[in-house]
Amino acid sequence: MKILQLAPRCPFPEDDGGKIGIANITKELAKRGAEITLVYFYTEDADANPPEYAREFAEIIPIKHDTSNSLFRLIKSVLYRKSVYVEKHISFNVKAEIRKIISKRKFDFIHCDHTAMMALGQYCRKRIKCPLGLRLHNLEHTIWQRYADSLQNLSFEELFVRDQAKLLKNYEKKVIGRADVSFAITNVDAELARSMSPKGNIVIASAGVNTDDFMPDNSIERNPLEMIHATVYRWRHNINAIEWFIREVLPIIAAKNPSYTLSLLGKSAPDSLRDCSPNVVLHGYVPKVQPYLNHAGIYIAPLFVGGGIRIKILEAMAMELPVVASSIAAEGITATEADGLFIANNKDEFACYILRLSQDENLRCEAGKKAREFILKNHTWKKNVGIMFDEYMKLINK
Repeated sequence: MKILQLAPRCPFPEDDGGKIGIANITKELAKRGAEITLVYFYTEDADANPPEYAREFAEIIPIKHDTSNSLFRLIKSVLYRKSVYVEKHISFNVKAEIRKIISKRKFDFIHCDHTAMMALGQYCRKRIKCPLGLRLHNLEHTIWQRYADSLQNLSFEELFVRDQAKLLKNYEKKVIGRADVSFAITNVDAELARSMSPKGNIVIASAGVNTDDFMPDNSIERNPLEMIHATVYRWRHNINAIEWFIREVLPIIAAKNPSYTLSLLGKSAPDSLRDCSPNVVLHGYVPKVQPYLNHAGIYIAPLFVGGGIRIKILEAMAMELPVVASSIAAEGITATEADGLFIANNKDEFACYILRLSQDENLRCEAGKKAREFILKNHTWKKNVGIMFDEYMKLINK
């Protein structure tokens, strides 16, 4: 099977949730014998040359194209009534580059990561006449809707973001129905996709973890008073979430015991987090998160705007960490407290669960073990990309 994989950015190295998802799809499809040509956009020259190991899984072709939300694009979006999120990923130059690629190679299938790639995917399908699949890493319009809900009512920004959510929803309705198969990562997303596009071929293939890489080292003693969170701070909602936790929750916990610490992993952290609290340890970017996850006692995820599945939560659970998360952060993960996932939606609930888990060693350890069992059963890349591969084979043979 020869696959043309279209992605909005370079997924290697796998240092945030979005990149982890795309990269592992590439890897697992390749392990099943697929020959993959991975095409993505880049602006920074460093992204034009991914790590050498990535080339073991795919022929990699980067296209230089700026996808920033420029003022010109924002104005154009309002005038022409098209989603800026979609339109910024397509241009005459991009089409010219893609024509060069598909003219020199034969493909059996086109795979689009995110609805942003569907305009380009449909452009390719018209020319090479093969099936087209869409990976719904999330339903993008729901993120814009939630973002609008978080803004000041009737402000210019709120009105613009809410309008963009409507434009994007209309676009997603169309492209989900036009794909030969669309893969949702949660039951919630699948039902929403079906309600939007009743004739669409919607299949659930969840996100996963490479459980051989994310395996706890039980010879290392955990610190029950250490909370941990990993993210990329490039997205403002991630910053807002952790600032809220530090401002609202951490003082409640530290009042009980000043030895509690919050370890923060991830690149592009704002300087405001460095000296915001003596209980915060900012590690920044680390090449491997496993040693840090292995040392901590509890993983926290206080996100209030988002969609899809938080892969960082799945990775923490695979490392036998109990997780305290907001409903939105845990969305799409069917685990319960019995599986090591504790839902908290305000400061008192977060503080209560964290104190309870940190003070009860048996509860904390048992929750961690159940969390890994849940991941092994439900969220491995091998299982979920296998679903995608099988669907692709059916469509090709058909």
